[in-house]
Amino acid sequence: MLNNKMTGNVLLFFTAFIWGSTFTACVIGLKILPANAFNAFRYMAACLMILALVVGKDIIKNIKYAVGCKSVLLSEWKESAPGGTLCGIMLFAGSALQQMGLQHSEATKTAFITVLYIVIVPVFSFLTGKRITLKTWIAVVISIVGFYFLTIRDSFNIEIADGLVFAGAFFWAFHILCCDHFVSFHDSLKMSCIQFATAFILSSVCAVFFEKLPSFNQLIQAVVPVIFAGPLAMGVGFTLQMIAQKVTEPSVASLILSAESVFAAIAGYFFLGEVLSQRELLGCVMIFVAILLVQINVELPYIKCPPKSRHEISNDPNSSFH
Repeated sequence: MLNNKMTGNVLLFFTAFIWGSTFTACVIGLKILPANAFNAFRYMAACLMILALVVGKDIIKNIKYAVGCKSVLLSEWKESAPGGTLCGIMLFAGSALQQMGLQHSEATKTAFITVLYIVIVPVFSFLTGKRITLKTWIAVVISIVGFYFLTIRDSFNIEIADGLVFAGAFFWAFHILCCDHFVSFHDSLKMSCIQFATAFILSSVCAVFFEKLPSFNQLIQAVVPVIFAGPLAMGVGFTLQMIAQKVTEPSVASLILSAESVFAAIAGYFFLGEVLSQRELLGCVMIFVAILLVQINVELPYIKCPPKSRHEISNDPNSSFH
């Protein structure tokens, strides 16, 4: 089990590296294609990749369980459709706002603002009636201050690009909550395929109506960033995440995946030459601290009257005395 957990952590760490580096690929791709067109092509590529895996898996099932298997597989698609579609809508909204903001902002800043979804998720949980610990509220305050240092200039006006990315973080939070709810009841690969197909359709519609359609030469030039941001980041990344989380606790998984913001900063520095100011770096550090704080499973210290005797101490299951 230890080896399995270590393997899961390594896979999650590699996933965070892929997702963090994707911000650089998106910046490069957005210099070639408009935001929705870029998203449409990367979601199409990711959908085709996952579809190939699902079809192969279903063929094996059909050969192994020949009697009545086709009807079972068809019902799995039907059952996965509502959840996959809703996840796809959230995925489309989050990525569309993120890409529009990324056109006028740095990859590093966009990554750190996007990762605020890890703090936003518990806030939404609180609104649905769940108890939230004090450390979570502390993390929310730290992240708000960090967001201020990262995005607010001397004129005290938030930039439109940063506001779009911040709005997208809420949809990423909704996406996480939707996936968490539906993935327990349905086939995860079929859900992924449906969500990518939904995001592809919605992105294509927006590209047709609101953007200038790219030329064939532009599509050829964008192949590399599309492949990196599509099949690699979406297809491989989400698949590794699902495999790893079978043996890794959710809190540990979220903590490791939050490192994508750090990898985005490193990739932005080496490949795009992005250098943040001291004020912006302070904001990044504060947001990352908030992300770590909300994910680490520790209790705040509290005062408790000790038992009267050593015998009572040794028998007290809540005692830390040994």
